[in-house]
Amino acid sequence: MNLIETINKDYLTAFKNKETVRKNLLWEIKTEIVLLSKEKEVVDADVFNIIQKQLKKIQATIDTCPESHKAVLEQANEEKTILTQYLPKQLTEEEITSIIKDQLSWKNIWETMSFFKQNYSGRVDMKLISQIYNNINS
Repeated sequence: MNLIETINKDYLTAFKNKETVRKNLLWEIKTEIVLLSKEKEVVDADVFNIIQKQLKKIQATIDTCPESHKAVLEQANEEKTILTQYLPKQLTEEEITSIIKDQLSWKNIWETMSFFKQNYSGRVDMKLISQIYNNINS
């Protein structure tokens, strides 16, 4: 079962079980998938990108929301937990550092970013790659 089928199945389950947060979140993801499918055939890597964009929005909400808005923070954390389940295991900082150090032939950050995007799409945070690359080469 591919990721799109899994999301569809989980959406129906959340709908039947009246899990509002999960249902609404998966509906947003499904909507993005449908919009993208009008432009091209959607593969799992595209879905990973959609999920990662949504996770960045959620993280921004968590970072900017005052602690007095506990309900908003709880929902954002719940959404983050739900979406993280659909992503492949993320590379650790140590793994990323090791890969970058092994590839001394990379002349600039763009080559590094391109390599990770092609080979580890959905498994890395490009912002983290940039930070690690800059730390190694500073």
